[in-house]
Amino acid sequence: MNNGLLNKVFTGAFALFVLFIISGGISHASSGGTSHDSNTSEEVNSYDVSRENAFMQPTGEFTVLGDFAINNTLAVKVSDQSPEIAGKEITTTMFIKDGKYYINTIGPDWEFHNYEISYVIGINRRQNYLALFPNGAIHVLPAQWDIEQSKWIMNYGLDKNYPGSGNFWSDDARIWQFKCGGCHSTGMQINYDKASHSFSTTFASLGIGCESCHGPGSSHIKAARYNFDKEKETIVNPAKLPWRLRAGICGQCHNWGASTARVTPYRDGFPERYSYPYGFKVGKPLNLFYVNEPVDDKLHHQQYNEWNASAHAEAGIMCTTCHGVHQAGLHKNPHKAQTKFIADSLCTNCHKTTKKKAAHRILS
Repeated sequence: MNNGLLNKVFTGAFALFVLFIISGGISHASSGGTSHDSNTSEEVNSYDVSRENAFMQPTGEFTVLGDFAINNTLAVKVSDQSPEIAGKEITTTMFIKDGKYYINTIGPDWEFHNYEISYVIGINRRQNYLALFPNGAIHVLPAQWDIEQSKWIMNYGLDKNYPGSGNFWSDDARIWQFKCGGCHSTGMQINYDKASHSFSTTFASLGIGCESCHGPGSSHIKAARYNFDKEKETIVNPAKLPWRLRAGICGQCHNWGASTARVTPYRDGFPERYSYPYGFKVGKPLNLFYVNEPVDDKLHHQQYNEWNASAHAEAGIMCTTCHGVHQAGLHKNPHKAQTKFIADSLCTNCHKTTKKKAAHRILS
């Protein structure tokens, strides 16, 4: 090969290398969405129709399931423990005005206000409505829509709590960014400023995105475009993790407890810890970020606590042994737990009676 041709080859290869570096190289940044290459089309299609994709959505006529027009009031008796208006009946009203959705209810100052709904959560059993306060704090409004029974129910409202009690819907102790946000969104940055007592919260995406279970995806996307042989090395594949680490990915949200990290910066009235594993890195041991605190009540996201104390965990049988993740068709029964098989066949797929053909049989 002559020197001229060699120089051209070297120059071209160097240009490609520079292009890859300029495009970001290998980083740990969020992709900010769910971009994928053709190799993941089946997974994307399955995700697009999943509950996870719709776990948190902007407010709109095709996302709000509650009745804001006809059955749109909720009357409750104020708790006898309340220092004001105890025993009185108050009515919360849901309505639509100029295409926007509102809930009129009593706020932190004991006065009625029209709270505009910024986001909705839930498409299965119940739906909650989030309001963005002037200082950027997000709160779950006290009227919750029961999808199964088509009725409104009170949630951290005046029937059991009151402003300043610490557990009223608008109290600082119930700020959504500290309580629930980490499991209803992807890549949330709280961005709280103590001096101004304000939040500038951002999200990589609403709902449970791919990065919630696979980690930051910007390098994966870039590698798929420019450096194909490194594509699989730039994303976490939970199926290849040791079994407890794999189960911990599910356990980051299907859990009951508190973060090991303290809420920082802290202000009087804030919860001491986050209700989710703040700072959790996919593939890392969950116990470094979260302390399991199971309770006796049957709570809706205690599955990891129950699994961890079960014979299944002792035997190394993980969440994904019974529950599907990307399998097509599981979304057709979104009301339940996305199991790989139906009814008894889910259990009998492993728990089978076998004939003794050797010194001992295989035990499940």
